[in-house]
Amino acid sequence: MEKKSPYELASSPLKLVLACLFVCTTTLLTFPAVANQKPSLIGDWQLNRDLTEERRPKVRKSKPSQSGFGTNVAVGAGGVLMPVPRRQGGPSAGGATANLPKVLACQELSLDRQGSDVVVSCPQMLEPRKFVIGKIHGRTVRWSNRKLTEKYSSTSRRVTHEFNLERSGVMEIKITVKPKGAKRLTYILVFDRVSDDAQHA
Repeated sequence: MEKKSPYELASSPLKLVLACLFVCTTTLLTFPAVANQKPSLIGDWQLNRDLTEERRPKVRKSKPSQSGFGTNVAVGAGGVLMPVPRRQGGPSAGGATANLPKVLACQELSLDRQGSDVVVSCPQMLEPRKFVIGKIHGRTVRWSNRKLTEKYSSTSRRVTHEFNLERSGVMEIKITVKPKGAKRLTYILVFDRVSDDAQHA
């Protein structure tokens, strides 16, 4: 049996140590890249009708003069309240709330970062809805991976948008409209993330 030299005997454990160091170093280098992939609102979403219905705020009965919509209200997509236009010649159907936030019409939508903007698009909107991060022209928009908020006021109403990514993975969109001289209206939509497999199906 051929005898190994002292150098060869000493090098075997050294090779093992070097191999272990290489594996550990590779793991540490790749770990931050994986850790940085935090959950985010960015992506494609599909309306969850059941959760939307469960979370839909209860509407209190009120006199037409105290309601932002009066009596002309119908249940639209996702179970949210939508105004029904009055006939020509009749009184205005709550002018402050006649133009509801466009996001309420979405049944599937996409969120994307484009520079300093967050863009929301869906087939039900004629054009994407852009949220410009910062405070510009009376609109205040804040953004993090898990939350997007916008607040703005006009002479006739105050409006807020809140997009929240919950720990369960669903996204809740909460929109409030406070017409001048009327009660605040709250709308809630819940969305599930569209998986890559579903997108390519």
